[in-house]
Amino acid sequence: MPPSHPVNGAQSVERACALLRRIAAGHAEGVPLRRLVDDTGLDRTTAWRLVSSLAAQGLVHKDEATGLYHLGLEAAALGAACMDRSPLVRACLPAMKALARLSGDNVFLVVRSGDHSHCLHLEEGEHRVRSFALNVGGTRLLGQGVGSIALLARLGDDALVAHYRRHEAEY
Repeated sequence: MPPSHPVNGAQSVERACALLRRIAAGHAEGVPLRRLVDDTGLDRTTAWRLVSSLAAQGLVHKDEATGLYHLGLEAAALGAACMDRSPLVRACLPAMKALARLSGDNVFLVVRSGDHSHCLHLEEGEHRVRSFALNVGGTRLLGQGVGSIALLARLGDDALVAHYRRHEAEY
């Protein structure tokens, strides 16, 4: 929750947080710079400078095709980091443990975050692969890794083509 009164010397941080909150509220559809300026009361240059800095840190992503701002992968990673044993992980853990025990294989809990997948948890089976532990907390482009391929496969044809066009160079 934001503080009820400004903290001396932290005006830039407060302004950046206001932009992040506004972008988060409109994440799904994206937020144009004009709306950020209108909603936060910042002048256009200040808003652009701050949102550009947030983008350089990965907290914000600007869709170059539309000019709209969305939360970036670093924002998702920070959010996931604070959710150690999140409600989703707790809900899935019994099934993941059972699958790992019955199959002997590793079981991953992977969620979609825009055009990427994020690994929330790994339940190791009898046939452990230590390097897989490095995937927990990691983010990958959809289609890179088994869980990520499964998420990509759920996209409709138009969404799949649009995704590929956005990331053709990365594939």
